[in-house]
Amino acid sequence: MEVGKWPRLLLLGLLCPLVRSGCPSNWIKYGGACYYFSKDTATFAQAYPFCAQEQGGLFALPKSSEENKFFGDNTNFLATWLAVSYPLSLVPPRVGEGYSNYDDANNYDQSNEDFVYMYPSQWKNDDCNKKKAFICEAIAPAVSGACLNNYSPLPNPAVTGVETRCYYFHTEGAVTFADAQARCTTEAAYLLSLTNANESHYINAELRARSKASLSQSREFWIGYTRQQEYSTDGDFAWVDKSPRFFTDWYPGQPVANAKNDVRNCACIFPSRWTTVSANPMTDNASILKMGYVCRRGMGAAAATSVWYAVYGLGTYIAGLARAALPF
Repeated sequence: MEVGKWPRLLLLGLLCPLVRSGCPSNWIKYGGACYYFSKDTATFAQAYPFCAQEQGGLFALPKSSEENKFFGDNTNFLATWLAVSYPLSLVPPRVGEGYSNYDDANNYDQSNEDFVYMYPSQWKNDDCNKKKAFICEAIAPAVSGACLNNYSPLPNPAVTGVETRCYYFHTEGAVTFADAQARCTTEAAYLLSLTNANESHYINAELRARSKASLSQSREFWIGYTRQQEYSTDGDFAWVDKSPRFFTDWYPGQPVANAKNDVRNCACIFPSRWTTVSANPMTDNASILKMGYVCRRGMGAAAATSVWYAVYGLGTYIAGLARAALPF
């Protein structure tokens, strides 16, 4: 091979990191790896081969609180499968390297086949102009005590301590925080305010149930908690209906500090907590449920290949120069 070809090999090696170490189209780079958030739903059993065969990656599971939030921020569905089951029979035994975010530490039965998924539960603060689903809350008329406008009451008011409250989950379209509050107002309601853990537990249980029954892509829900000046007098988060601030359920690290010109001044419920669903056909029959899923692929192989090309190209180039300098 003539000397002129060696620089081309060297150039190939140097350019490889730019071409090969990035993420494929429709994948998101995070923490040195690439992630694919499914655009379609699948059963739990289908998720692993779909990732391996169609996407060239592994069915993924968050390994840290930060990665878990990344999953919740980017998933496309109300419910998202995570790559762990009990017993560990359908996927490689990767259980998050010690990290988990179950809504109940005892909500899986290790004697049965339970599949794990993520659903909307904890809060984060976000740009008030983004469009999301929303939850309205109304007070039942004192005379009848019955909910109006297709609103639903709490299933067990005596337990929650908020007997008069009624709720409606608006998932028919995504709107801004202001538009969500305006819509609630037309229904003689406010955006949801959560005043205690029992009420929050009910809302989470309803979202958990809806996540199993619906393929809705409305995965984040505005609640009536904001630090906009219209509602807050001290720059901190306050409820739009002026409820006392006795209870919060922020995701770790949330809310993000109120920096100058920061627009993340409204709270929403987003996918974060994990729960399980049974494959037993007599209970949940998870084997036929379809949800979103996440695939992960590393970038190390591409980097290693590019380094090999660079080293090989440089070595052969130097060797070629040496050979060209010889008198014979």
